[in-house]
Amino acid sequence: MKFNTASSAKTISIFLFFTMEFYLVCWLLIPLASKYVHTYVAWYSLGGVLTMLPLFLTAVLLARAEKGSIWQRLRLRPLTRAEWKTSWQGLGLVVLLSGLMTLALKGFFNLLGAEFSMDPAFMTSTPFEPQQWYIPLLWLFFFSFNILGEELLWRGYLQSADEERLGYKAWILNSVLWCLFHAAFGYQMMLMLIPTLIIVPLYVYKTKNTWTGVFIHGVFNGSASIFLLLKGFGVV
Repeated sequence: MKFNTASSAKTISIFLFFTMEFYLVCWLLIPLASKYVHTYVAWYSLGGVLTMLPLFLTAVLLARAEKGSIWQRLRLRPLTRAEWKTSWQGLGLVVLLSGLMTLALKGFFNLLGAEFSMDPAFMTSTPFEPQQWYIPLLWLFFFSFNILGEELLWRGYLQSADEERLGYKAWILNSVLWCLFHAAFGYQMMLMLIPTLIIVPLYVYKTKNTWTGVFIHGVFNGSASIFLLLKGFGVV
């Protein structure tokens, strides 16, 4: 299917708009809300409603404005056996390289006598109270639109169109802009995320299927988030 090819200016503009909006949410609204509610409640609520849900809606509305099926435009077709194999390879690489990157960063910051944090720089990690049982529900809302919003807009809509004009350079552009989007997390976490920020666009380019990105991004991000939730409730 031929897409309405996005210009580089359009791709960069959409990324920059949401990057600036995300930065304001992370560094202005979430710290303000965290004075009254738990940081994770502020993060999942405000981040979900103000950034991740709009990403999802933007992808759907832009795809709907073009001719043809939304599913085709966003490259949402069932994964073939070969594409599943490629997707699992991508996930394995993300897990392996992210683990190595985290160990390297921890060692590097220890040598400097500095603290290394695996949390976004604008958040403080404190235990949850028993009455905050609803936090996993907020996470589920946030997580769903986080994965679908980013993958449908970044990969499904923008990268797919860029590939028709730029070829393999499209995933490189997508990776660089996705790194910029995550700058709001602070440099430590952004460095830790580099394997994900490179491998997801690359492997979506390999399969030409957005479900590859949803699978890799969702499984890795979801596993890490569930661990943090269990840690917050003192289970692990």
